[in-house]
Amino acid sequence: MLTRAAWAIPAVAATIGGTAATAYNDEPAEPNEVRIIAVEGNEDMPFAFDPIELTVEAGTTVRWRNMTDEVFHTVTFTNSLDSRVANGVFDQSVFARGDVVEYRFDQPGTYHYFCQPHSTFMAGTIVVTEPDESRWARLAVSAGATVVVATSGWAIWRRQRRHRVTRESTYGVDR
Repeated sequence: MLTRAAWAIPAVAATIGGTAATAYNDEPAEPNEVRIIAVEGNEDMPFAFDPIELTVEAGTTVRWRNMTDEVFHTVTFTNSLDSRVANGVFDQSVFARGDVVEYRFDQPGTYHYFCQPHSTFMAGTIVVTEPDESRWARLAVSAGATVVVATSGWAIWRRQRRHRVTRESTYGVDR
């Protein structure tokens, strides 16, 4: 099975006209992470977002991580990749290698972004879909019951929530 880094490099190469690309992939990418990478051997387009397109569910936080050495980049949302004009929704800078910016996508839709200093060749898209409700458990509870909901693993102490049921209800709980 190919790792994310292995399949991402051909996608970047295809985007930059077939030039062989080598990315800084010395550590595994996190889920829902877009990396800002150096593309060796292409002086006209030396940087790229990897992956160029990412699909996530509504409610997901996407992280952009700078993997380049001391090169100023931005993650700037735009309404169109044709015009690449900032729309004011999100515009953050990353300078040093390892710098991270994040954005939580709450509404389904297509979100375009670009790097202002490299706007002629650095752009990407996040496609946000409706949440997959098949992973939700349904609880039928009676009035007067107390329901405790917690995530698994280390986050239990941080995410535990109590809800006092005041009427006959059905609640969706994310597993």
